Amino acid sequence: MLNSLQGKKLLLARHMSQKRPYALGIIASSITLVGVEAALPGKALFITTTQATAIGSLYYLYTGKIISSGAILSLLPVFAGQAVATNVFLFFTSFIPPTGIIEVAAAVTAISITTAMLASVNFMLAKGIELTNKEALKIKFKEYRGTVDALLKEIALTDLSKLKSLNFKDMIDKVI
Repeated sequence: MLNSLQGKKLLLARHMSQKRPYALGIIASSITLVGVEAALPGKALFITTTQATAIGSLYYLYTGKIISSGAILSLLPVFAGQAVATNVFLFFTSFIPPTGIIEVAAAVTAISITTAMLASVNFMLAKGIELTNKEALKIKFKEYRGTVDALLKEIALTDLSKLKSLNFKDMIDKVI
């Protein structure tokens, strides 16, 4: 017979698994949006805003509470510190006039970082781990970043036409 603690854990696991499709939708729509935003001048601001909004949405989905903007902003350096070169690339390409080639690279970079970031946040929240555990976030981000990069290399994105036909829900389902 189950004791009270085991029963609560099973109930929580079932409840959290029902949230997965919604989390998948939040992540998929966010990475789709950052892929588009990567082609815009000033892309860094748009991409950061989308990432922060998605983190807030995931937090609300799993906790039923609104996370403060300060708490979200305190998380972004955790991820930025793990992907310094790619974040610098996105920042500087925000000031370069569109060429087509840079936008594809920026889109793939933004998609990779955002997917790993949101998958990490999703993992933490789904497991009931506080987002203040920055070391766990770093570890999951590195793990997910490797997985996402391998998937994107497998797809061999080289032009925007392939990017448009990419099914992000399938990709995220493989990641999380």
